[in-house]
This record gives sequence, structure tokens and C-alpha cells, in this order.
Amino acid sequence: VVTAENGSRRTYAINVVRKDSDGFLGNVSRDNKLESLTVEGYDIEFDPEKLTYELFVDLLIEELSISAKQSDAKATLNVPESLVLEVGSNELIFEVVAESGEVRQYVITVVRSDKAPLLSQNQTMDVFDRLASDEIWLSLSQNERISDELLTKIKENGKNLVLVIKDEATSFIYQYFIANRDIDGFMKDSYELTFTSDQPEKFKELTNHAMGITLNFRHQGDYQKLRTLILDVSSQYANDEVLMLYYFDQQNEKFVLKSEEVKVVDGKVSIEFASASEYFLTRSNLQTNSSFDLFDPQYLPYIVLGEFLVILILLLLLLTKPKKRRFKPID
Repeated sequence: VVTAENGSRRTYAINVVRKDSDGFLGNVSRDNKLESLTVEGYDIEFDPEKLTYELFVDLLIEELSISAKQSDAKATLNVPESLVLEVGSNELIFEVVAESGEVRQYVITVVRSDKAPLLSQNQTMDVFDRLASDEIWLSLSQNERISDELLTKIKENGKNLVLVIKDEATSFIYQYFIANRDIDGFMKDSYELTFTSDQPEKFKELTNHAMGITLNFRHQGDYQKLRTLILDVSSQYANDEVLMLYYFDQQNEKFVLKSEEVKVVDGKVSIEFASASEYFLTRSNLQTNSSFDLFDPQYLPYIVLGEFLVILILLLLLLTKPKKRRFKPID
């Protein structure tokens, strides 16, 4: 038995095979395969011929339950003495020694994440002392408020906070990162965001029914500190698309361009806001007389219809084109 510095132990077995007087092994088994290898709660798609496996688990998974069985009862199976996981990469080796002495190793590499998992408020309170990362990822529903008890615990332990909020009405998901020192100031202003305008008809008129995403912050006026919103737009826009962000000037009833370089990265956009009101995120240029966008899905039926009409007109012209008359020569 060998014990490592972290306390994990591994047992090694010596398989002794006695040869006959002629130096032959005789009728001994050379089967050094596993019949089964299972990890509780995970499907590793075990195949006796496959020797390496990789498994990713979150930070809260501190130990695994793994069972293994050799194909041949005469073979020796050596398993790790400890399945406790360190943060990062862990190599778990299951070794099968056949009766003949031939060795086969199956290796499971388990990567334990160093990032905090996304949890609800109750889940976070239950496992708070086990969260070793410097961030707390908190999942909230729309209009859900964070309890004072949890906020106090986060602040006292010096952790940063990441709020991930889902709007059930539209399924949009957005998030904020709040440094520990900024938590009090952030919470003084409402962080609620909806995706419908308070003046829907005016928005349609001013945008000329352009496709886009309305951002309506419930807090009105300036924020105490610049805040960054990360919004998942993967349902509407592709990676690397560049969008425009407009601020709705209520007093003058017009849109003002705030940024023309909002790029979609990994399905998300990151936008900084100094003040809250209503905004419009779109690929259309609202500063021109028309917000027509060839790539907007709403225009696709009209484009297809137009192409069909052009083809139809060309066919009619070909069919109705007068034929040249041939004149018979006079003898």
C-alpha cells in the first residue's frame, strides 16, 4: 500500500505465476480486461477496449462512487484507495492483472471545476461553506429579491456576486457581475429588466417595425456606478454579428445611437450602462429613413414573393415573345 501526501492510498498486488519444468506457463488466463466500470451519477460509456475516460464535475462534487469488475475472476483488480477529488485534474487508475501477469490499465481523468456552480438562494445558503471560489453565482427569477441574510454572508466572506436572471415571459437570460466592494451600492438601485416597452406603439412607429430587443430598466435615471449587463441573444443573433444600441429619448420622442459596435460573442453581448431608461438593440440603422434589413426574418416572405414574381414575369415574356415570320421566296 502506497500513501500519497494528500492522504490517498493505492494498493499494489504482486501476481506470481509458476512455470512448469519446461519453462511454459501452462493453461493460464491472459484475460486482463474489465467487465464493467461505472461512475455513480455519470455515464462514461464504458467499453472494455477503451482505456481512457474523461469526466467533468462541478466544484461541489468532492468525492465519487466508482465500481469496477474484472472479466476473469482469476485476474487481480487494483483500484484507487481514495476517490476524494482535488480541485483541478484527478487521475484515477484501475489496473487489471491477468493470471498470466499481463497488465491493463483503465484511467479516468476527473476534472473538478474551480468555478462556483449556479445555485438558487436556498441552495447557496445550504452549501455556502463548501464554496471555495471567490465568486457566488446566484440564479434568480424575475422580481426575486436577494435575502439580507445571504447578502450579509457574501459581503462578510469577501466574495464577488454574479446574478443570473431569467425573464419567464421572454426566456431571455441576463446577468450582472458585482464586485464585493460594490454590492451595497448595486443593491440600492433596481436591477430589474424587462423586454417590453412602456410605449409599444411609439416604439413600433419610431423603429419602423424593425427587428430588435427592447431593454426596459425599471430603475430610472443615473446609476451610482457604471454597470455592465451581459445578455444572452443567441436565440436571435449569430456569433460575430455587430449590433447597434439606441437610447430612447422620451422628451424628444426619438432614438439616439449609443453604440454601433455591440458584438455577439459566444451568443452573448456585453453592454455598459451609466443610466437606466429604455433602449433598443438591433442590427437595423434607425438613423436612416428606412430600417429595412435584408437579413431580418420578417422580410423573408416578401423577398421570396418578389423573386417569384420576377421569375413569373420573365417566363411570360418568353412565352409571349412574337415569332419571326419566314417569307417564302418567289419563283
